[in-house]
This record gives sequence, C-alpha cells and structure tokens, in this order.
Amino acid sequence: MSLKDKFNNRYTARKDNEFVLSLYYSAQGGSTYISFDFLTRTMVTRNSYGDAGLVVTPFAQLDRDMLIDMRDTLVDMGGTPPELGPDPSAAPAQPRKLNL
Repeated sequence: MSLKDKFNNRYTARKDNEFVLSLYYSAQGGSTYISFDFLTRTMVTRNSYGDAGLVVTPFAQLDRDMLIDMRDTLVDMGGTPPELGPDPSAAPAQPRKLNL
C-alpha cells in the first residue's frame, strides 16, 4: 500500500471554508484535529480531550512540502487559499549587526 493510500485510509480531510483545510484521525482511544489556515498561515492542532491540548504553529515552522500538499488538497476540494509565498529557507540570511 502506498503512503498516499495509507494517509487516505487513516485521515479524513474536510474543507471548512475557502482558506481552511481540516484533518481528523483517531488513534489509541483519542481523536486529533488538525486545521491548516492558509489565510493566517497557522496550523492548529487539538485533541478530543479539550482545548488543554491546543497547539498553534506558524507555517514558518512547518515542512514546506507538507504545506504544499495540504494546500493542493484544499484546492482539489474547491478552496481558494492564497499562494504560500517564497520558501523562507531559500532567502539569504540577514547580516548580523553588533549591538553595542
């Protein structure tokens, strides 16, 4: 079974609106919900045990290839998310200045 088939068998994807793709999966008696908000450029993860497990992660801290796949999935479902923009890892490093 390919990785894509395994993904599709374990995760449920849903278009919440034009800019948000949500994933759901269940494991070890609990459920996890992941929302990719392409307007605010954040990923929100929470579990079925309440908001105590809520985590907000900026897109800049996520794997770019995964974000491209999630954006493509949202587009395939009829969403219209904005482009991701340039890859920040490809940008030249800013020169460091001395703080005296």
